[in-house]
Amino acid sequence: MPNKFWDFSVKIYQYPEAEKACLELQDNHGLSVVMLLYCIWVGVFRGEFEDDIYAKANTFSLSWDNEVVTPLREIRRWMKSSRDEQMISGAPLREQIKAVELDAEHFQMNILEGLYSETKGMPLDTEEQLLASARNLARYCADNDVVFDASLLNPPSVLLAAAIENITTELASSALSGTVLQHETK
Repeated sequence: MPNKFWDFSVKIYQYPEAEKACLELQDNHGLSVVMLLYCIWVGVFRGEFEDDIYAKANTFSLSWDNEVVTPLREIRRWMKSSRDEQMISGAPLREQIKAVELDAEHFQMNILEGLYSETKGMPLDTEEQLLASARNLARYCADNDVVFDASLLNPPSVLLAAAIENITTELASSALSGTVLQHETK
């Protein structure tokens, strides 16, 4: 698995059901796909978030998403759903907006990756990667008032299975369930 955040994320997106999982968490629960993937990337290569880095990442991403990425996405989706003749002929412009949206997310990922550029990661075994990633996801979701109940365990489990070798969605779901319970009792 590539350790550069962008390459890591592209690899996850190639996994069956990963795109669907990301879009469900984004569109139905208001979570940032970039931050979800960052939680996992950090968990795989660095372990659990350091508090100061998490705070910087979350603050930057919230602002960047609200001011840059989300407005671009909304324009692109509006153009795609419009039945107006002028909008239909605007498909090339919509594709350009989509490319700018992707560039904005790439920029965001580079900034987030840079927050860990000064520290060396330690090799983590599969179980450590899974637990750290699950804890990072649980923290991010809790901070955004999203609770992993039984109906919401599958999308992040798909992402964990895509990111960590030899992890199934069932194992990921179990780790998330345990992590959420631990997070709620703190």
